[in-house]
Amino acid sequence: GQKGPRHRQGAYRLRVPSTDDLLPPRGQGGHAHRADRDGVQRDLGRLRRDDARTCRNGPGRPRRGTDPSPDAPPRRDPRRQATQGQVVAVEGLEHTPLYDEHKALGARLVDFAGYEMPVQYEGIQAEHRAVRTHAGLFDVSHMGEAVFRGPEAEGAVQRLVTRDVGRLDVGQAGYSAVCYEDGGTVDDVIVYRREEDFLVVVNASNREKDLEYFRENTEDFDVEVADESDEWALLALQGPEASELLQDLTDTDLSDLRPFRFAEGEVAGARSIISRTGYTGEDGFEI
Repeated sequence: GQKGPRHRQGAYRLRVPSTDDLLPPRGQGGHAHRADRDGVQRDLGRLRRDDARTCRNGPGRPRRGTDPSPDAPPRRDPRRQATQGQVVAVEGLEHTPLYDEHKALGARLVDFAGYEMPVQYEGIQAEHRAVRTHAGLFDVSHMGEAVFRGPEAEGAVQRLVTRDVGRLDVGQAGYSAVCYEDGGTVDDVIVYRREEDFLVVVNASNREKDLEYFRENTEDFDVEVADESDEWALLALQGPEASELLQDLTDTDLSDLRPFRFAEGEVAGARSIISRTGYTGEDGFEI
């Protein structure tokens, strides 16, 4: 509550200006009584902002009263298309099967887990609202797909993940963690139990590490662990209207597909796994 700057303790000690510098005087419409001073002193964020403005105004010239300068305008209108003009490719990155479509539609492309991926189109806010109120389509083809085949496939998967895969029915998926022996996490995955094998979807950045770990820790099982990541495309259709939109593209009855259940069929003529899963918190599908 004392006026004036505190003594610095170290090179990066915050200078706390006088409360008179933080509040306008009564004559200028201010209310610089004790209650206001105490409220300001508790707001460290305001102290930092005011201290920064004082430094910009020069030593010994603190700004009094309210700051007349408006907030800086946003760098881009969120309603405007994210990328204008030519999309420049980054050398050495992988591409999903829909890469040319993303370029043609003007997506903003970034390096993600070794892939040149679309991070947004119209803008974050517009796309967030679309998923919450209608539907959004995400290209997540950079995710990894490991397939476990063989007479001991179930035992091999069970050794690797923390959930009981023996309780999964054919056509059911389960979210799980893959852990090291000391309890550390290798990755989080989704396990799909199919009629003849197990499909394990892993995170893109962990693909090579996961496959190596899977193989090293199942060598004593009669199982084949195949990396089929380059043979798959993966789309996530998420939002309250996802079911209605997808039903127009498939003969599979989606009304009977419960969360974390999947069916095999065709979508727009392409053989697909249709899974009622996703990470948005909305109803949706991963295809």
